[in-house]
Amino acid sequence: LATDIDPENDKFWKHSASINFLLEKYEEAYIGFENAIKFGTTDLDVFLMFADLNVAYSHNYEKAISVLIEASELHVDHFEIQYRLSGLYFTLNNPNVAKFHLNNALLSNFEHYRLLEKFFPDFYTSELVQTLINKHKSLQ
Repeated sequence: LATDIDPENDKFWKHSASINFLLEKYEEAYIGFENAIKFGTTDLDVFLMFADLNVAYSHNYEKAISVLIEASELHVDHFEIQYRLSGLYFTLNNPNVAKFHLNNALLSNFEHYRLLEKFFPDFYTSELVQTLINKHKSLQ
């Protein structure tokens, strides 16, 4: 029964958020992701989806960055977190921090640099990104 569900169970909130996200019930998904993190999930997908939700549906880039920084404390130097942080900082017109995270991402996992093209196409085509990709490509 639903009354037997522990309201502080991070897995419950993760599943609730994921389902609501797929059903395009974004307010409910937001609450679910927020609670999953609050109650201790370490699942990287929860953090990534919550960051995506903040970007795509509420345009809250600062919150997305905060979520990804929290994820990076659990998943140190994970390449996908670094690629996303670089794109978000570029979006917020902070090229120095964007470059820092992009360098980390490229060093961590060069093969996935096209994540930038998927999530941040304007950033991907920028001279800064193309220069860094070519630099790291030559080191491969």
